[in-house]
Amino acid sequence: MQVFKSYFKVQKKYLGFMFMYIGIMTGVLSAVTANASRNSGETYRTATVKFAVFDRDKSAASSALTDYLSETHAQKEIAGDDKKTIQDELYARNVENVLLIPEGFGEALANGSFSSSKDAADNPAALEIITIPGTQAARYFETAIDNYLGIIHMYLSAGYTVEEANSRTAEVLKQEVDVSLPDGGSQAAHSNLYTFFNYLGWVMVALLISVIGPVLQVYNKKELRDRISCSSYKFMNMNSELFFGVIVTGLGITLILVLLSVVMLQGAVFSEKGLYLCLNAVCYLFVALSLAFLAGKLTNRQEHLSMMANVISLGMAFLCGIFVPAEYLGDGVVKASHLLPAYWFNQANMNIDFHLGTEKLFIFICMGVQLLFAALFVILGLLAARRQAVAH
Repeated sequence: MQVFKSYFKVQKKYLGFMFMYIGIMTGVLSAVTANASRNSGETYRTATVKFAVFDRDKSAASSALTDYLSETHAQKEIAGDDKKTIQDELYARNVENVLLIPEGFGEALANGSFSSSKDAADNPAALEIITIPGTQAARYFETAIDNYLGIIHMYLSAGYTVEEANSRTAEVLKQEVDVSLPDGGSQAAHSNLYTFFNYLGWVMVALLISVIGPVLQVYNKKELRDRISCSSYKFMNMNSELFFGVIVTGLGITLILVLLSVVMLQGAVFSEKGLYLCLNAVCYLFVALSLAFLAGKLTNRQEHLSMMANVISLGMAFLCGIFVPAEYLGDGVVKASHLLPAYWFNQANMNIDFHLGTEKLFIFICMGVQLLFAALFVILGLLAARRQAVAH
């Protein structure tokens, strides 16, 4: 086990470099998880706008409309309804919309003569909305009024009184839809556990290639390789001991990252979902280690190693659903990403987060595919090492 022991002697020289990278990646994971925590409180929130209303009608219908708008949007008070005051308030963004309800609005609504078109000369009861043209706030506010008037007009046309139509319209607009997933759950957004462990798909590849590759490059030096070749050490013995050293380093780094998840996620990892995410992370650890082993055998230059770490880790993160959700990627990109191990890592994480109770077989298949990729990369690394030995 001389090569195995010497591996860690060489590794000691790179401890500072290794902990620097671990610190950087820890900071990135902390920022990403903290941002996910802030955004996970509610997955849907109705957009609200600031508005003022001047009710010159003072009818039951105008009061009901004002009450509805104040429940769904933020009503503000402004000094007056003259043109200059309204323009000043809109310019200062104290309000985004001003609604003027003219006299006769309620009567026109009750007798069926109301029209929302302000262009009609014989339509003095039409509502007037003064807003900032082309803004999202204008569209939200106008849509809210159109929805309300459309529903109340339907009830009035059916023969209901204004009071009954107001009451039923209010009931309809208060209804909410309860969304549930096909497996019976109601989770609509990814958990913090998923966010943390999914980003390990990028972190582990970039980190392990950057901190393990330089150690393996030492064994690529011609003088050291020739000295080992002259000894009784066989080629497979030397490379197997190197890979065992790589595995020990990777397990140590992964343990640090898992302990970090315990602290950051307040023990949420101690659950069935956390157990499966850790198991999937260990499977992907072997992918990252095998990529580090392969990269260390392909190049003897540090700058090449850094380039490979960035290209491989970021490329797979963008193409396989780690940085950009798979539903936002094109069909061609998704099909191509099946040829990358990060896709199967991400798919396992998604099903662990959403469908752990029903998709365990698929989750284990994803883990198995990752291990097959790891075996492939190790074989390629050994072939690269054998080619170097033959060439020299």
